Amino acid sequence: MGEPDDSTREGYDGRSAAGFRAGLVLDNRYRLERPLGEGGMGTVWVGTQLALQREVAVKSLHSTAPAQRTRLRREALALAAVHHPAIVEVYDYGETAGGMPYVVMELVRGESIAARLDRVGAFSAEDAVILVLPLLEGLAVAHRAGVVHRDIKPDNVVLTAGPSGLLAKLLDFGIARVERSVDGRLTTDGSFVGTPAYMAPEQMRGGETDERVDVWGMGTLL
Repeated sequence: MGEPDDSTREGYDGRSAAGFRAGLVLDNRYRLERPLGEGGMGTVWVGTQLALQREVAVKSLHSTAPAQRTRLRREALALAAVHHPAIVEVYDYGETAGGMPYVVMELVRGESIAARLDRVGAFSAEDAVILVLPLLEGLAVAHRAGVVHRDIKPDNVVLTAGPSGLLAKLLDFGIARVERSVDGRLTTDGSFVGTPAYMAPEQMRGGETDERVDVWGMGTLL
């Protein structure tokens, strides 16, 4: 594939609030193709990793607010430490020439549990347990890596095609707690974070959290 012209190069015109748009090439490596989803803090794009011609997901922010940038970097660090089929995989982290951070992740095709419940209703008890068991295994791997998700809910689990049927993948580690940072120092967070309907009591109180809040959240999800 040929080199993009100047109209698609990073930082060209900033037509979107953060300068991200379809056709933009990040670090001469990732081309944004189209938006996949948008939230209050940022947008997830379908992208192409140019060297491998592989589709990826690229998560960008709407602003350079320090808290949002910290949250995105925390998510990248959290996912980089965890490797399990039930956990979305992170490939890369970078910043544009204008200082806008982005995370490149595995592109998971499917629908969230929330969307599936709205579309066809509840799973049988047996099917629900079959879907949740790999998620629990993935969380165990995350917890051993010192990562606590803290926002287990139907919107953050995507159902995709697996080798033997539906496979559930846990997404959105944006408010994860990384027990150890890359330099070995413990992190702290006493803020109120999460989704109230799925939060453990200590989380609701804004107290210290550990892996037990994920066990609570997964039980509520089930």
